Amino acid sequence: MKPTVGVWGCGVVGGNTAKLFKYRSDNEVEVLMYDKYKNGNWVTPEEMVLLSDFIFICLPTPMKDSGEIDLSYIDAAIGEIDRLAHQMRNNKPIVIIRSTSVSGSSDQYAEICPHLEIAFMPEFLTEANPWEDTLNATRVVIGTSNTLTFFTIRSLFWLVYGTKVEYIPMTRSEAEMYKYACNYLLSMSVLAANELYFICKAVGIDYQVIQKNLKYDSRIGTFTVVPGPDGDFGVGGKCLIPSTTVRLKGDTLTTLEDVQEGDLIFDGKGYTEVTKKGERFVNEMLELKARGRTVTGSVDHIQVVFEDGKYKEKMLKDINLAKDKLFVPMQPKIKRDVINIGPVPNTNHRTVWHEKINMNHEIARLIGLYLADGCMSGHDTIWTFGEHNEHFADEVVETLQQEFGIHSRKFFQVSNGTYGESRCWRVDTCNRWLQAFFSVVGTGKNALSKNVCLFSDSIAKSLIGGWLDGDGYSQKNAISGYSRSTNFIKSIDTMLLSVGINGMLGRGGEEIGVSMRKDVAEVSSWTTRHTKYNEDNYVRKNSYASPTCKPFAYKDMDGWLVDIVSITKKEGGRVISLETKSGLYVANNIQTHNCFPKDINALAHLAKVKGYTPDLLDMAIDFNLRIRTNRDWLEIPGAVSDCEFKEGE
Repeated sequence: MKPTVGVWGCGVVGGNTAKLFKYRSDNEVEVLMYDKYKNGNWVTPEEMVLLSDFIFICLPTPMKDSGEIDLSYIDAAIGEIDRLAHQMRNNKPIVIIRSTSVSGSSDQYAEICPHLEIAFMPEFLTEANPWEDTLNATRVVIGTSNTLTFFTIRSLFWLVYGTKVEYIPMTRSEAEMYKYACNYLLSMSVLAANELYFICKAVGIDYQVIQKNLKYDSRIGTFTVVPGPDGDFGVGGKCLIPSTTVRLKGDTLTTLEDVQEGDLIFDGKGYTEVTKKGERFVNEMLELKARGRTVTGSVDHIQVVFEDGKYKEKMLKDINLAKDKLFVPMQPKIKRDVINIGPVPNTNHRTVWHEKINMNHEIARLIGLYLADGCMSGHDTIWTFGEHNEHFADEVVETLQQEFGIHSRKFFQVSNGTYGESRCWRVDTCNRWLQAFFSVVGTGKNALSKNVCLFSDSIAKSLIGGWLDGDGYSQKNAISGYSRSTNFIKSIDTMLLSVGINGMLGRGGEEIGVSMRKDVAEVSSWTTRHTKYNEDNYVRKNSYASPTCKPFAYKDMDGWLVDIVSITKKEGGRVISLETKSGLYVANNIQTHNCFPKDINALAHLAKVKGYTPDLLDMAIDFNLRIRTNRDWLEIPGAVSDCEFKEGE
């Protein structure tokens, strides 16, 4: 009778574990898969626990800001498996934890889960070649509390590896420490090689001559290349450029440099805590572009990609332009529909002052028309419309009076400009409260500074409609809007995604448009100028017939798979790393992955909890953080020159 293997959590480790037994056991193993965040023809938790002889737990263990790892995902899974085993089985399934966990964790699970036989089995996969590492394993380390469980697990792996690997028995705690020991010593080897590089440079010796001949000493490992495969010094640190935009809880957009540890940022499903942040300089970066959105970061940044609808994690340098796709999740609903301006600063010359405004259709359109055709000059707020758009000027005058009680002046203006005579309708008002209101909304004073805070669905639609009436154009059954402010376009993109519309960015992020049938029909209904949408002339046969964008559901999230249209090398510069509790976050509205390495930090934290101060390890961590800012990056051709490494930072 075939043994049945269940895999709980199907990321890199779980996916490759399932693949190993499914395709390399000569059909001698039945494989069941479950992941609460993934869709597919997989089993339920109840089915897995009832039918499986072995259950592999392959879940993330992100790092907390203290350096400790977060075991909450394993806690929840193993608790559910124990409960179901008690209800549904007369014997104990063997539960094999493959997630990295500190020494002693599996023993604790064995104590609190009496209906399971707990084992720990570390994985030794690299980020770049996990499947090759799985196939070419040299050892299978099995941490158990008894000999029978060891031989039972060994017999399972014998079906795929036979005599090609060494089967190593350990206790659970020993196996957990063994994984950390391997990572620790490899990291120390890398850091020792880095320090030797700096010493060689200081005394005028070519390190490469030394390095290439170290191979003749069999006692020395292979991790002596400096800089490493990512083109930088030290270990770890997958990073994105500072201008990358993320969404904070509270419906605010910000950039990576302004994110703080403890902030809650959108991860595609909900909001997750930022547990760690760091920065460094790199000599080379890559930019991925999809529907005008970009992910730009170090060549070793881990990016979420999909191939044939299957989740993968790849370094930017390993992404396949032809096969891989990015995931754009739908943004969560926005709740802002009230603007608090605050009390009047003083009473002099203030005939109108509203401390709070409840947003409505008319006010939202007023803001949209300002974002398209407005500016501020001194204390004046000004709108200018083309000579055939007097009705927009009338709309502004009426809204200012009816909604705010503000008097304004409308007149027709003729002037001589750079390109000849200019003829337009102009609306002027001098009102300090109105400027305070626009300041809170974030509209800016001129074209480059324009932006807007995020608004709820109905308000966003009216605001975008007003903006498109001023700065939009329609052509070939598509509607587009233009702004010199890329930050404003990002806000519009986020609001569109929150109502289920995936736009296309263009002109270097200064334009956004919609072209799919359903989207064009929806957006045109928000405007007065762009209502000539012709369903009969639409060339695509269905509402989502786009060659670069398809609806997709992933990890209980709705969104779109989008084609990667280009991968471009960029000059080096400053990059920022984030670690989040969920292991994911959304950058420039594209799903991406955690940045930080965690193992040596977790080992140091464990040692301190147990009463030992790991001096050498602490020094290694500090040394790594310091050299990871890459003191030599400025000297390498192609590096930018507007940043500087400062000793001690």
